[in-house]
Amino acid sequence: MRKILAFVLLGNASLALAAPDDIPTVNYLEKLQPTVCEGISLEYWGASECLNKMVGDSEQQLKVRLIEIRKTLDDYGSNYRAAFDAEQASWEKYKKDHCAYKVTEMERQAYSDTLSSCLATENYRRLDTIRHEPSFP
Repeated sequence: MRKILAFVLLGNASLALAAPDDIPTVNYLEKLQPTVCEGISLEYWGASECLNKMVGDSEQQLKVRLIEIRKTLDDYGSNYRAAFDAEQASWEKYKKDHCAYKVTEMERQAYSDTLSSCLATENYRRLDTIRHEPSFP
């Protein structure tokens, strides 16, 4: 049932924003980043293309933001940078494990779309979390 449900949720862009098991739909992600999938029809394989673009977009934004944070932390000293890098590594492990859990026993396109959805969602959440880092003057 989970395999079919994930495919239906991700393959149909007209579904509601919240989905069972916290699997974000394409609509949910598109509301977070409305310009990423401009010009892509969200019918059938377009949803997969959109999810893949969102993974790339979120990874690029995260990469840029991490460079900015690390540059600022370098001015405060190596302890701050080391602590942040350890926290970032913990988050990367969480994301990997969390998304692996979400796709357990899924097959083919459902696996791919659910994994992309999870990765993009977690990346955008991380960007939101670290938006104001470092959080001290």
